[in-house]
Amino acid sequence: MIKIFPWYKSFEIGIEEIDMQHKKLVDILNAISNIIEEDDEKRKTKDLQSILRRLKEYTIYHFTTEEKLWEKYFPDDQEYSTHKKVHQSFIETIDSLSKKYENKSVQNRDVLSLLEYLAQWLAHHILNHDRVLGIAAKLIQEGKEKAEAIEYSKTIMKEDRERLINLILSILNAHIKNSIQLLDRYDKEQKLKEHLKIYKDIFSSSLDGIIIFDEKNNLFDINESFMNMAGMKRSELDHINILQFFKDYIDFCKNKTVLDSIINRKKFINECWIKNARSLSLLPVMISGFPLSINGLQYYILFVKDISRIKKQEKKLEYAAYHDPLTGLPNRALAIDRLQVAMERAKRRGSMIAVLYIDLDGFKEINDKYGHQVGDIFLKKVAKNLQEVIRGEDTIARIGGDEFLGIIQDIEMRSFNDSIFYRILEAASKTVDINGHQLKATASIGITFFPREYNKDKDAEHLIREADIAMYKAKTTGKNRYVFFDDKVLETRSKFDFDKGMKNKEFIVYYQPIIDTKQGSVFGFEALVRWNLYHKDLLVPSAFLSYIKSFETLLKLHKFVIVQSMHDLQSFISNGFHPYISINIDSNIFYHKKFIEMIDEIFSTFEHCDLVIFEIEEKGLGENRSSNHDIFEVCKKHGIKILIDNFKGEYFTLTHFINFPFDFIKVDKSLIINAIQDIENFAILEGSYAVAEAFLKDVIALGVETSDIIPTLNEIGIHYIQGYEIAKPKKLQDALQWITQYKVTNYLYHDSVSKKDSLKLLYAKMEHKAWIKKIEEFLTGKSDDLPIIDEKTCALSKYLQEFQQEVTKIKNKKLIQQKLQRLIPLHHQLHELAYEAQAFKEMGSDKDIKEYLEKMHHTSNRLISLIDDIAKLTASYS
Repeated sequence: MIKIFPWYKSFEIGIEEIDMQHKKLVDILNAISNIIEEDDEKRKTKDLQSILRRLKEYTIYHFTTEEKLWEKYFPDDQEYSTHKKVHQSFIETIDSLSKKYENKSVQNRDVLSLLEYLAQWLAHHILNHDRVLGIAAKLIQEGKEKAEAIEYSKTIMKEDRERLINLILSILNAHIKNSIQLLDRYDKEQKLKEHLKIYKDIFSSSLDGIIIFDEKNNLFDINESFMNMAGMKRSELDHINILQFFKDYIDFCKNKTVLDSIINRKKFINECWIKNARSLSLLPVMISGFPLSINGLQYYILFVKDISRIKKQEKKLEYAAYHDPLTGLPNRALAIDRLQVAMERAKRRGSMIAVLYIDLDGFKEINDKYGHQVGDIFLKKVAKNLQEVIRGEDTIARIGGDEFLGIIQDIEMRSFNDSIFYRILEAASKTVDINGHQLKATASIGITFFPREYNKDKDAEHLIREADIAMYKAKTTGKNRYVFFDDKVLETRSKFDFDKGMKNKEFIVYYQPIIDTKQGSVFGFEALVRWNLYHKDLLVPSAFLSYIKSFETLLKLHKFVIVQSMHDLQSFISNGFHPYISINIDSNIFYHKKFIEMIDEIFSTFEHCDLVIFEIEEKGLGENRSSNHDIFEVCKKHGIKILIDNFKGEYFTLTHFINFPFDFIKVDKSLIINAIQDIENFAILEGSYAVAEAFLKDVIALGVETSDIIPTLNEIGIHYIQGYEIAKPKKLQDALQWITQYKVTNYLYHDSVSKKDSLKLLYAKMEHKAWIKKIEEFLTGKSDDLPIIDEKTCALSKYLQEFQQEVTKIKNKKLIQQKLQRLIPLHHQLHELAYEAQAFKEMGSDKDIKEYLEKMHHTSNRLISLIDDIAKLTASYS
């Protein structure tokens, strides 16, 4: 307790009643000083108001007592009148101070300032007026006259009053000054305690490990997080030297710079491994260190962050980037990388590799008849069968819908070659049991070897094209076989006989339909050139274009395709159809002056040029050519549209969208194939459409091989569809017959589903499908990663919560809310089934798991149907 105002003997005036009241006033003042020790500002304000009220009440009582004595002894004295005015002024001052601090946050310095004023006032009050009263009253009691007593008391007070008042006030001021110093020190100590508490809390509760070493490299302190990482106990920490510590607990074999930085007490940040002393396991960490000087003492501090979850996520992302999401096999990117490594290895060791292009015969029929879920299971089992017949150093990758790539290393003997190739053919053609159905497809396999004289300087993509050519020959010569790539015929013909091929009319234009599900009509056809080599082998462009070295030959081929397509367009028109015809243009000639002059001349002789679309690959259109504006001027002159082919957004930027006068983008096949299996691919696909829509460009989906992707494309807003699900490329007469008979009713697009209000529901549906797939993989043992089972934290719950808030803004929302009331219990039921199925998995009950999966798929289908209904209703009402 702080006493600002001590009681002095000099304060006594000789009237006991008044002296007691003065002591009481001093106690009240000292009670104000106690407020300083309080931490709560609101409490300070409240207590100060209370004390000021007490001070006022007691002061009024005291003044009344004093004034009665004055009136008793000196009723007519001028001092009495002055004294009463002083009393009234003080009461008014107290009222003013109460109002001042009524709505103000009281600080300690406010309290000291108030005390200083009150102490000075009370000292003057006692030592000035009240002592005069006390001495005079005592003299009157001893028999002196009033006038004489007053005069005598004033004379005495005059001699020592100022000296006494100054002495007392100087003592009071010293007390207040000391109190302020004590208060400052107290504040600093409190802040230091608070800071220390905060630092201790941070140190002890930090998820990151924190280690502090003193200037002698002995361990000064370490927190629980690091001890848990390293499997340490407090009892093991005594007198540990920094070098011994890191020798025991951190592995620097891969990064010596970390140890050097710590030894030399340098500032650094790097990755390394911590060895757990108990489990001996290694934990990846991000470790940073820096020196710190405190009061002349040198410390060294390390922060250690557990990055195991980050590393695990990086591995997952890396795996996802290089593996097929359906089968778990390497994807095309990883296959090409492995093939390139195998090629370099074969060159160094003088060995040989085989590259196999495997295409399943009859898979589309299985997919159409039994649905995409059965089709997916079939592909997984075929993938597994293929993996079982190859060695560990060999590779089987999935590079398309029903297309696989094989890389077989160290091929030395032809007998071995035939043996492994036959086993792969058998594995791809093995009968598969799915839900009691015995399903079987065969395979057409093309095989090329490396290195050979004709391909020793080629890259991985070229080898794949060679295997593709051989596969096509296997397919056109009866299927269910493997065929070796024969370079001699093709190489000879491609070098010298393109003109002969033209003369013999070996080149043909096929047409693959593109439908418009929005209009319910055929939008157009893509013109695809084929080389009917010797009128025996039908080759696709990838099989022969790479052999065309002459610009003039390439220009002739383009002229043939363009002229033939224009003639065939007239045939469509004469039969009552006006389809667009899209023609692929090689980027190597697209900007060339000769090509520009050629097309200007050709299109000047034909009508309906506005139905022509030029398809340019994304990377080709994005190239900066000095004359690039000339080609666009000619296209504009004849009404020719421009389409960006195989669009993935890798080369094309927003600047290109603004500056290039194109009309369509055709989304790359890889995005379409994986859109309903992978939410990230779906997001890329939807994002591509959103960018195109923002720039008023239409989008065509390429490579649609199954019907199940079409509703999703429609919901995104993509209604131009091309792929084997619609039709394979056809000769002109077959295309004319097809367009006459074909109906788009099976794939009709509803405009409402693509509206923005329904986009959240579309994402919700895709997230849900991905969740069901992960649950199935976990329960069937194909994955060890258990997806989120908690209903409250799953992705669909978040979408539903957001959507329920949006529904309140929609008119006629009653029907939507009714659908939601049916959907939410289904969602809850699915999570309950997932919980129960997980329990049966732990008990090893495969039969029960199968039953639960069937129930979950049935419930999921009902839930998805309701989401579709809600999406349509939402869009139609918005």
